[in-house]
Amino acid sequence: LNQIGNFNTENVTKLTTARIKPDSDDGEKEKKMEVDEDGEIHDLHQKNSSEFYTNFWLLQDYFSRPVQLWDKTLWATFVQNTNQVLDIFVTNQLDDMKTPLSSNQETFFAKYLTSEKLLDLQLNDSTFRRNILVQFLIIFQYLVSPVKFKQPQHILNDEQAQWIKNTTNQIIQLLKQTGSNATTFTDAVQHVLKREELWNNWKNDGCQDFTRAKLNQRTTPYKLNVKLSENIRQSVRQAIRRRTMDIEQLRSPSQHYLPPLRDFFEPIIDQLKTVPVPSTSTATDEREKEREREKERERLLSQDPSRLWRALRLLARQSPYFFVHSNQTVQSIALFIMSTCEKIRREYILPSQQQQQQAQIIPSV
Repeated sequence: LNQIGNFNTENVTKLTTARIKPDSDDGEKEKKMEVDEDGEIHDLHQKNSSEFYTNFWLLQDYFSRPVQLWDKTLWATFVQNTNQVLDIFVTNQLDDMKTPLSSNQETFFAKYLTSEKLLDLQLNDSTFRRNILVQFLIIFQYLVSPVKFKQPQHILNDEQAQWIKNTTNQIIQLLKQTGSNATTFTDAVQHVLKREELWNNWKNDGCQDFTRAKLNQRTTPYKLNVKLSENIRQSVRQAIRRRTMDIEQLRSPSQHYLPPLRDFFEPIIDQLKTVPVPSTSTATDEREKEREREKERERLLSQDPSRLWRALRLLARQSPYFFVHSNQTVQSIALFIMSTCEKIRREYILPSQQQQQQAQIIPSV
């Protein structure tokens, strides 16, 4: 796709007029035959006819000057020649085992050779076919793309647009059946054409700058959401303070504070003690009320995932309760923390409370 419509019209494809004359002994026109390695005979008379040779190479003139396709007469000729070439490609499929692309060495054509004697060999070469099919895709994309340098009258009608759509799908299928690694090659061609379409849209929009403006650094402190828990608020405040610290301050041992097990879990235990039975509960038995209270405690702990995560981290560092030797699967993290809180209460808090009570007893004289 040439954005401003400056096409390389100097690349002229010259046709030859030499013809292979049949033997004079034959009463009717001889048809050229080809015999492959398997002994199968292919009739190539249609491909080697003078009409097909001329129509095939005239397509290069349309490829180099696509603006002439807006003429109705030339468009009809282009459609006829294109259908004729694609029909030949469809009816004469190539064998991947006999194509040059089956080896690691690929051929590059810097310039087409238009000798009529070579046309049969060229049509049986997968690289040559690929080049022709890709040329079709390029010119089709130019015709349907909204290029701002096109003239106002350069617009396809519905019939032309539908023909290009159907022909493009046919060419994609032919590319997937031509040569080795056909699917990979076809995907690469479609990717390049898609990038070309994006580039064309960027040019139509006035070549807008791709760079983005830098984000303004916040100079005011973050506003904490009222719905955040106090633990999350404290963590956010600490993160804000650390933003102003240098690397040496961050390495300070004071920044790696790990609270004692009792100091962290005692507020959780006190909070779980005060959880009442839900007001919507209809339980009358004490056991049922206790089950309802346990569900309410589990729901309360589940509302603060940050606290649960920090509790597990602390248990893994300081307590053997984190490593449970049991085949039973824990139903939820909240239930595991609740059971762990009960163990910590019995191990740390109850003995401490008993010692305080004994210390308050005044010995009798």
